[in-house]
Amino acid sequence: MANFLLAGGGTGGHIYPGFAVAEALADLDPSARIDFACTTRPIDKMILEPWHGEKIVQPIQPFSLRPIGFLKFNLAWWQTKKQIREWLKKNEIAAVLGLGGFGSGAAVYEASKLGLRTAFLNPDYVPGRANQWLSKYSNKIFVQWSGTQEYFNRPVEVVGVPLRKSICSLAGSGRTVLKTHGLQEFGLSPDKKTLVITGGSTGARSLNEAVVKVITDLADQMASGWQVLHITGNSDFDRTREAYSSVKNLITVQTPIVPRSACPTVLLGHGWASQPWHNGGEAERLQNLFVKILPYSNRMDLAWAVADLAICRAGAITLAELTTAGIPAILLPYPFHRDNHQAKNANVLVQAGAAIMVDDDKIAGLQTVEQLKQAVQNIVFDDSQRLNMVKGAKTLQQVDAAEKVSRWMIGK
Repeated sequence: MANFLLAGGGTGGHIYPGFAVAEALADLDPSARIDFACTTRPIDKMILEPWHGEKIVQPIQPFSLRPIGFLKFNLAWWQTKKQIREWLKKNEIAAVLGLGGFGSGAAVYEASKLGLRTAFLNPDYVPGRANQWLSKYSNKIFVQWSGTQEYFNRPVEVVGVPLRKSICSLAGSGRTVLKTHGLQEFGLSPDKKTLVITGGSTGARSLNEAVVKVITDLADQMASGWQVLHITGNSDFDRTREAYSSVKNLITVQTPIVPRSACPTVLLGHGWASQPWHNGGEAERLQNLFVKILPYSNRMDLAWAVADLAICRAGAITLAELTTAGIPAILLPYPFHRDNHQAKNANVLVQAGAAIMVDDDKIAGLQTVEQLKQAVQNIVFDDSQRLNMVKGAKTLQQVDAAEKVSRWMIGK
């Protein structure tokens, strides 16, 4: 039996690929033990709750140049290195895979110093400073897109992003089954197309606010042929629900009756359809645009299965899922990164004809709302445009990344 360590965290994008690699590793070596080194952020604890292996909660903090932040980082860095070094030795780890983010650095670095096999994932088009630094301590670098090669001074392997089996099945006939399941779970109509909106695992306030304005303007036109599934993020759930609910005679909103604080727990399972919901009634639903609001979903396979169009950020994992499922997208890259790397991610899909990019001005201002509204109109009311974007998305499909990475980990 071989023992492996996956390291990452801080966001869903730095955790979920680990689930995919673990699935593939278990298929190749059912006796393997797979541990996960995560961060102290609450999102890590929530997502990793079902993890079967050991979980190592690292005290590591994000790097900062501010005096207090730099001091905290350095103290946590040395504490984490000591913790990881002891874990690697005690548990006879065979290989370490960094999943990205500040939670992966110490594990890859310490494993390299101990002579263990190391690798990391670089899903973004442009690698961050941490990954560029880690390249010196890694035997292998796995990237999503070929253009990323120019940012490293050593060879990389283009594999895509490790995605869970349920997501990969969206590339084939399995999507039909998942779509039926998803429509039932989310309480959606099989007779209408579905617009799925998400800002990622932690939500996106400016995106949510811009989307609500656009949906409100277009609700009357969209009602006969479309419905909306809006995953708001926990912190924006109440705000978004109130914004939709204030639009009378145009939008029917369906939300959980349970208190907002309980929503994440209730909605983590597979039984959404059995939960009580606020519902305006079937007659009202038929007349108005139907909008289902969730604070969070850990079943994005079902959400993507029902999606005919997506509005979302341009995180690397999200884009890998969109292209795997062949979903046309309107992308509003996260506007607060200094290097604007999500815009470079989004441009890959734009160049393939799979997406339209809209600049997020951070405040859901007039220009962003108008650009977003025009993009929605161009796709929602033009099936030929939408279907051409589906074809463009499918040219970027890469569904065997998890298997390729896991084969490297076990030495095959």
